[in-house]
Amino acid sequence: MNFGNLISKEEMYNKLDVLVSKIKSISENKKILIITHDDLDGFVSAYCFEKYLESIGFKIEIKEIDYADLVDFNSYCEKLTLNKYNTIVVLDIFDKLFLTMFEKNNYFFVDHHDGSKQYFVNENMINISNYFNTDVVPSMGAYLYGYTKDKINFPSWFSLVAKFTDGTYESNEFFIPLLDETENNYFRSLPRQEIIEFIQFINDFYNNQLDINGIYPVFRECVDSGNLFYYLFSNSKDIVYLRNLKKKIDVAKNKLLSKCLIKNKIYPREKLVLFQINEKEIGLRRLVHNTLEYAFDKYNTLFLIKKKDGYVLSYRTNSLKFDVIKYLKPIYESYCEFGGHSFAAGGYFRSEFKKRFIKDTLTFFKKYYSNENKIEEQ
Repeated sequence: MNFGNLISKEEMYNKLDVLVSKIKSISENKKILIITHDDLDGFVSAYCFEKYLESIGFKIEIKEIDYADLVDFNSYCEKLTLNKYNTIVVLDIFDKLFLTMFEKNNYFFVDHHDGSKQYFVNENMINISNYFNTDVVPSMGAYLYGYTKDKINFPSWFSLVAKFTDGTYESNEFFIPLLDETENNYFRSLPRQEIIEFIQFINDFYNNQLDINGIYPVFRECVDSGNLFYYLFSNSKDIVYLRNLKKKIDVAKNKLLSKCLIKNKIYPREKLVLFQINEKEIGLRRLVHNTLEYAFDKYNTLFLIKKKDGYVLSYRTNSLKFDVIKYLKPIYESYCEFGGHSFAAGGYFRSEFKKRFIKDTLTFFKKYYSNENKIEEQ
């Protein structure tokens, strides 16, 4: 398979070697804060890097972050008490705000989102999308798993969890080959459905309001156990809480799915379906979005989630030919925080820009697909 890589994976791992060497040389108090995106890809990335840094003597704290936290980033950082940390490592998420907010700390960024790669200009910053000439690049989880798998004794099934991060399964094989004769491999012996069910359990709580301190500690506890089915039988207080919460989420998820299938706005010429939901439903959006992509095949899907002062938005494109970041970010950048992948992206804009946002979106898609049809006719 042609992965479109411009350098070898060994060269990409060497860049992490350089980054880790710099961390070793400047992290005097041995205490490091890792800030990671609060989805499966961020969790796998953080777990791999945490275990590796712990193995070479560092004390690690993990904090989760979501794009919604960037709306009031000052408040987010105040809760972290940044002066406690000599060094900060940010995984699987980036914003220009980080550069100024963390300037008094030693900071390091490792990411793969195409929309931010132009900011990664020194050895403290790695964005692997700079090393590929394709729109779809491997996940952070795959990259950091590949880098650490020979340094840490992970459960064998964890390779599959890392491979199934971020929807970039085929490109993840660049770092996690299907066949690796040097280690125990679960790609053939373990049914993938069992891996997917564990992943689904973790993903079900993404963006949901929780009465526990995040999902990452639970994810870490499950992987540390070495047992893929630990989440199903453990009497751990947090896991019992999540199992009970999942039952409620499943009911709410089906309710939201029915709502979206009935109440939506279809724009045929623009090949766009618009769903508008409220803030209480934001945690469920991600759980129904994949299903809606299949329900509205060949359409781009757009969620607008009403919050107090504005709207959170989430795009999914219907084709790898359409680069969400490339085409839409320049249109929105004067009034909308917008970032993500070429095929899936999200952001936030204030309420007064809603009409402008919808108008800009429909105008662009109408023109884009009109030109596409002309090309096909020729």
